[in-house]
Amino acid sequence: MVLDPFCGCATACVAAERLHRKWVGIDISPDAGDITKLRLSDEVNKAANLFDPLADVIVRKDAPERTDNAEEIAIQRHLPRYQTHKPELFGRQQGKCNGCQYWFHYRNLTVDHITPQSRGGTDHIENLQLLCAACNSTKGKGTQAELISRLKEQGVLK
Repeated sequence: MVLDPFCGCATACVAAERLHRKWVGIDISPDAGDITKLRLSDEVNKAANLFDPLADVIVRKDAPERTDNAEEIAIQRHLPRYQTHKPELFGRQQGKCNGCQYWFHYRNLTVDHITPQSRGGTDHIENLQLLCAACNSTKGKGTQAELISRLKEQGVLK
């Protein structure tokens, strides 16, 4: 089975058809369905196929509904890049790493997402903090609560 999630001009779909493989092509462009049908009709005319791949081509015109919050997406698009908040975060945290609570020079602290973007966190300043390299590495893609737990296990925090 061949999946081409951005099929565009259907090259992978045509290649899969030539190899007698099952395939699915997906594209948001309204023209992609027409292009796929055109290219497959050329393919059908070139070869004496026992079946017509065009019979199974389904072109949907309805876009799937978004499941995320459109208002939050609009806000996220207009937020400044998260790195621009570093001076304000440095002042709020008084130069301390928000993990180990040690003081660091400004350049030794990095901006981190409290709730990672991969878990739905945004670039809003309330979701940002400064961490030293060691805490940032320890946190990885985890949450702030997971970082604090690890630091306590390591004896860095009490």
